[in-house]
Amino acid sequence: MSKHNDPGHACHAGCDHGLPEGTSIETYSLSQHINEPLVTCLNESRPGSGRNPFKPYDQRLDTSKFLESNEDDEQLILHIPFTGVISLKSINIIGGEDGSS
Repeated sequence: MSKHNDPGHACHAGCDHGLPEGTSIETYSLSQHINEPLVTCLNESRPGSGRNPFKPYDQRLDTSKFLESNEDDEQLILHIPFTGVISLKSINIIGGEDGSS
């Protein structure tokens, strides 16, 4: 078992959190498996903006496209169909600069 799965592990300068050699981050990207035209969202402030948060890894910090809820109901409900079977190990959610999420 990797030390990184050990709750007592503290990272240090010798840790290697990189990808295996010859591997691209896109190999592990969920965005390529999302059937974007079929993504639906309830309570989005702008129709169709429910697709905005799903971006390739290299565009993850682009804030020109975002998803925002209605003022009346802050909860967002997303239906995200995939093009095939996936194995979800992690998800990266980046909130607004002002502490909004």
